[in-house]
Amino acid sequence: MPEVMGAANPARPHAFVARIVRQASGAVLALSGDLSEREAVNAAERIVTAGTWASDPLARPAPPKPFSGLRRWAGTLPSEQAVAAVGMQTPFGVESDEFKSVSLILEACNGMSSHLFQTVRETLGLAYYAALRGFQGFSTGSMTFLAGTEARSLDRVVELLREEARRLADKGFSQDEFDAAKKAVLFAMDAEASKPGARAAASALSEYLGEGFLAPWRARALTEARTRDGLRDVLASIFGGGAAVATVSPEKAQKRAKK
Repeated sequence: MPEVMGAANPARPHAFVARIVRQASGAVLALSGDLSEREAVNAAERIVTAGTWASDPLARPAPPKPFSGLRRWAGTLPSEQAVAAVGMQTPFGVESDEFKSVSLILEACNGMSSHLFQTVRETLGLAYYAALRGFQGFSTGSMTFLAGTEARSLDRVVELLREEARRLADKGFSQDEFDAAKKAVLFAMDAEASKPGARAAASALSEYLGEGFLAPWRARALTEARTRDGLRDVLASIFGGGAAVATVSPEKAQKRAKK
């Protein structure tokens, strides 16, 4: 909601919420979790009525108004869900030039248009969630493919995640994947650079890490100069080695419960 409000009219969030939330006729608020229908409705009412959204920040909060004309739908998902994780080590630290490619890799591997999502979910329909997540330390880090699936599809999904790692190690990104990711990352960098606070924070962190306060600008220049062929070496160093596989399934949970 904050991002949507900011894009709509950052100077008048109260007017936006009053129009979209308070007087919503076609708004959808989706809650997912271990909740009964009544608990979900109560939570939704608390969320919507929590803020005053008044033009005067010192105005007395208006009494909460219950939903009117609310149409509810509640569904129960199957409990036999499983999670697959295939993790690889990143053999470089935050001060290396290779680290400057991490944002490109994550951008290309995530989102509904990514090769991973399109293969595992859209084409084969084996997972309701698929993504690549990264963690970076001072000397090494990790990248992990994650997917949520049905228990009966767990082994197949693990193999597909391994295949995606092999694809990146052997072939790298397609030109279209690379160009889209590079454009998105440069846009995000420029957006952050337009904020004085973000520029100051990035420069201060770079000084702390010993890279110098101009490091954020060097990072952008490196990203701008990065080529698809140049990124293949980085991808091979990450995805071409061994991988650790971790799975969570109902069978495992049942075994732990019996112990």
